[in-house]
Amino acid sequence: MGPDAALRFLPWPEIMRFALSQLKWTPAAFWSATLCEVRAAAGIGHPAVLFSRQAMAQMMAAHPDLEPFKEHRT
Repeated sequence: MGPDAALRFLPWPEIMRFALSQLKWTPAAFWSATLCEVRAAAGIGHPAVLFSRQAMAQMMAAHPDLEPFKEHRT
């Protein structure tokens, strides 16, 4: 079974109910989130890897933003 077929078997009504009622996401936020983001917000799966300040600084130096950050507000 490929990844597309596996997605059909997810309990989408329950996932949506959780995101909209418990996480207080808007429908737009829910539909723009990836499954990994939904899982992370729900606390499902492996905990995120925590970076030390030094490791984060090294990663940021190795992969700088191409443009300055611009805050977008809707």
